[in-house]
Amino acid sequence: MLYNKIWKWITGKMKKNSIFKEVTEGYFSHKLPNISAAIAFYGALSIAPLFIIITYLSAIIFGDKALKGELFTFLQFYVGSGSAQLIEKAVGYAKTHSSRLSLVFSMVVAVWGSALFFQEIRHSLHLIWGIKDKDGLVGFLGKKGYAITGVFIYGVIGAAGFGFYAFVSSFSLFAGKLAAIVEMTISFFVLTFSFAVAYKFFSGAKVRWNQALTGASFSSALFICGRFMFSMYLKMAVSSSLYAAMGSLMTILLWLYFSSLIFLIGAEIAKAKK
Repeated sequence: MLYNKIWKWITGKMKKNSIFKEVTEGYFSHKLPNISAAIAFYGALSIAPLFIIITYLSAIIFGDKALKGELFTFLQFYVGSGSAQLIEKAVGYAKTHSSRLSLVFSMVVAVWGSALFFQEIRHSLHLIWGIKDKDGLVGFLGKKGYAITGVFIYGVIGAAGFGFYAFVSSFSLFAGKLAAIVEMTISFFVLTFSFAVAYKFFSGAKVRWNQALTGASFSSALFICGRFMFSMYLKMAVSSSLYAAMGSLMTILLWLYFSSLIFLIGAEIAKAKK
């Protein structure tokens, strides 16, 4: 009820058929905050398995020694030290307590767990573009197929981005601010490409590349700006210190929630782009 009143007030001030009006309408009619909460929940369940896949692929491509200690530094910048330690411990435990047979099993579980996250993302994009999911066995296999494909695609993208981050970080002591600018630029292009691929291939609709890139570039810029604001919030917040591991989990959920919301707003922009 409140959403409808706010939407009517805002859209009444805007020109007819404007992108802003369509995005605002989609934001409230599709209930993006609610969808973001669902994605954040599945993301929290799959974040450790997904990082297991990314770190293994990164180690294969760039070497295990080159990435030593970089996972914590990478995560700390986004979700704070407490949450970064929680994720790093989960990933480290899975890697060190694995025989070859159990390693294969844990990788299968990791792929399946991460697939749930991508399945929810695909469902959300279908909702935004008004695409109905197919029922029956064909629909079920299609959902799982797209989700598992998404795990591998974004596993490779994440491994490449993580590897570049480690490479740039190795020069940070010498390059100073220049390394930070390069890192931010790499993050922007990796995120833009990742979001655009999702809008293009996971929406179930015929989305042009210029549409996908428009929404993706906006989301990437907003994500990078939000990253700094979120890191500032973590420095001032006391929830992690008060609630220990529970506070770290809350921080991860909060970060996933706002990241999902930014991603879905980009999808609304891509859809509204003519």
